[in-house]
Amino acid sequence: MLTERNKSKFGESPYEILNRCLGKDDFTDWDEWRDNNKMGYISLKGARLGNVNLKGADLSQVDLKAADLKNSNLSGADLSKANLVGADLSHANLIGADLWKTDLKFANLWEANLKSAQLVMANLENAELIRINLESADLWKANLKGAKFISVLVDRRTFIWGCEIDEKTVFSGVGLSEARIEPRLIEHYKKNIRRVTC
Repeated sequence: MLTERNKSKFGESPYEILNRCLGKDDFTDWDEWRDNNKMGYISLKGARLGNVNLKGADLSQVDLKAADLKNSNLSGADLSKANLVGADLSHANLIGADLWKTDLKFANLWEANLKSAQLVMANLENAELIRINLESADLWKANLKGAKFISVLVDRRTFIWGCEIDEKTVFSGVGLSEARIEPRLIEHYKKNIRRVTC
């Protein structure tokens, strides 16, 4: 139960609380508010959070639809089951971020760093993953329908397996032979997968 002090302290919107924590570079109040938030659903839809430090922040199950997160530091952040449909994550640092079951449909991930990110069962339908780093990333059972992977950096620890794909999925300039990728994906896209010079 919230104390009177906490009721006063947290008499703000989620966006106001998060912004206050960003100003202090300390997420203690955000975490405490989340622990005491019984409604579960948290809306930061359309939030302007570009160029901020959200390193290690708990944003799991938060609605960040169409949010501006470009150039933000989200390394190690928990974004599992978050709604990031149409969000701008261009140039974002997502190293080691937890994106399990995250909805990234139509998201802009241009030049984002997703090294070691967990994208297990994430929805990347129609997302733009252009010039991103996917070294050591795990995309097990991710939805890649209509996703555009162009000039993507992968390595032997990049795991792309059991994914949903369709005829609109694009792999261009991606060294898939270096990644651990399901053979059927390579076979299905042997005419589509090609190297490009940037």
